[in-house]
Formats: sequence, structure tokens, C-alpha cells
Amino acid sequence: MVTIWGTSTTFVYHFLSYNLYQKLDSEIVNLANAASHNLIAAPVDKKAINTRIPRILDNDDDGDLDIPWQDLRENHQGVEWFDVNGHLLAKAGNTISRMSFTPNFNVSQHQKIRSITIPVYLHSLSVRKELEGYVRVSESTEELEEELDRLLWGFELGGLIVIILSAFGGWWLTRQSLQPIEQNIQQLKQFTADASHELRSPLTIIKTSVEVIMNYPERVHPANVNKLEAISSASNQMTRLVEDLLLLARTDAVINTQVIAWISIPLDELLEDLVEFLEPQAVSQEITLKSEISTEVFVKGEAIQPTFRTST
Repeated sequence: MVTIWGTSTTFVYHFLSYNLYQKLDSEIVNLANAASHNLIAAPVDKKAINTRIPRILDNDDDGDLDIPWQDLRENHQGVEWFDVNGHLLAKAGNTISRMSFTPNFNVSQHQKIRSITIPVYLHSLSVRKELEGYVRVSESTEELEEELDRLLWGFELGGLIVIILSAFGGWWLTRQSLQPIEQNIQQLKQFTADASHELRSPLTIIKTSVEVIMNYPERVHPANVNKLEAISSASNQMTRLVEDLLLLARTDAVINTQVIAWISIPLDELLEDLVEFLEPQAVSQEITLKSEISTEVFVKGEAIQPTFRTST
């Protein structure tokens, strides 16, 4: 988004800047052409330039309109008339170029003043045209540059808003798209923890039963000894695997007590399950388990977790 915004802003800014300067150049060229016919009257009649309106529009009957040069002050423009040797004959307006006169007919800019100089020829019946002098027109670019600066500030502010909104929208869309994946990962972790927890009981029973049988070798057929050893080895391997999975599930679990949905759990049922779970081990050790459990005793917690948790 930053690349697109930067590229588009640069293109639009330079495009508008180029068009505005082209319009300004067109204005000063037209003004220079309009001022060229006053070059002949300037050395003779000093009032030819400074006369205020109303005045005769076509004083010299040459088909051009005489311009009220006093209006140049309002438009931040200036006109200078030079003879063939480059000597200043007259000037009008309040924006005058500080550069020394050179017969450079291209548009030039010095600081914040844009200028153009054109030659003026005397039209006669002969084929050859005689050079009468030069006209240089200048115009301030301060207002144009201020307008471009405001435009650039607008682009920067608008681009910043667009980037912030785009970043927020991208973050929101990413969160929305990742929610199913996070839920699947959480469900996979929960399944791993539950499966590991549930597999511990049957594996312990199998392991304990095999150990009890192998403690009485006289009751085991010699052909089944290898099978019992294979079952014991496999149950030990599965037990280690389940313990590793349970450890992994506990390590990856992120517990947030603020979002846990605590429920009432009967403590007598949990203890009965524990007695049933430990009974094979007790039998193998020739221990008799007896339980006296009070009913109607509840605790707050989560019974399905790999390790039972209770609230404080």
C-alpha cells in the first residue's frame, strides 16, 4: 500500500505541477507577445506604458490592443523593454527579474520568479525583418508553489489516513482468516491432551495385568512368555509416548483463568475413578484398597483437563 500510494502520489503531483507551470508559461508568453508592440512607443512616449485606463485600446492602429500595465501589480507580473543593445528602456509591474539581461529566449526561473525574453522585429514591406529590441516578462511563482505545497500536504495527510485504514483493515481481515486455523490448532492440542490423558488408564491396566501374570510364571505356558514380554515392552513404549504427548500438551497450553468456565464436579466420583485406576497396581503389590467417600461433595474446576484443576 505504501508503494502504491507513493508511486501514485508522485505521478499525480508531478503531472499537476507540470500542467500548472505550462499554464504559467503560456500566460507569460502571451503577455510578452502583447507587450511587444509597445516597444516602439516606449522610447518616444513615456506615458505609453504608464497611462491608466480608460484609454484608446488601439492607439497605433496596428490591430493589437493596448494593455493597462498597471494591472500587472495585482497579478505579480512585470514587463521590461530593452533596445537592440540590451539597454533597459522601460518597465512596468512589481515583479522584475533580478537576473542580468541575456537574449535567452527560453523560459528560465531564478528563485521564485519565472521569466521569458522574446525578440521584437519591425515588420516592413521588405523581406528582411529588422530587430527593434527585446521584451522580458516575469511572473512570481510564489502562489503556485504555495498551492503545490498545500496539494502535497493534502496527499501526505490523505495517504497517511489511507495507510492507517488499510493497516487496520488488513489486520482485521488477517485475524478473521486466522481464527479457523487457531481454532483447529486449539482443538488439536485439546485432542492430544485428552487422548493422552484417556490412554494412560488402559495402558496402566495392561502393564499392571502383564506384570501380575509374569509374577506367577508357573501359571503361564512357556510358549506365551515371549508374547507377554512383547506386550510389556509395547505397553512401556506406549506409556512413554503418552507421557511425552501429555508433557507437550501441558507445555503448549496457555491457561487464562479469566476465561475458564468453572463447573461443579462431584468429588466422590473423581475419587472412585482414582481408586479404580490404582486398584491393579495395589493388587500387584498385594495391597487391599478400601474407600469411604462422602457424597454430595462438589468442587469447582475442569474435569476433562490432563491434570485436574480447581478454582481457589
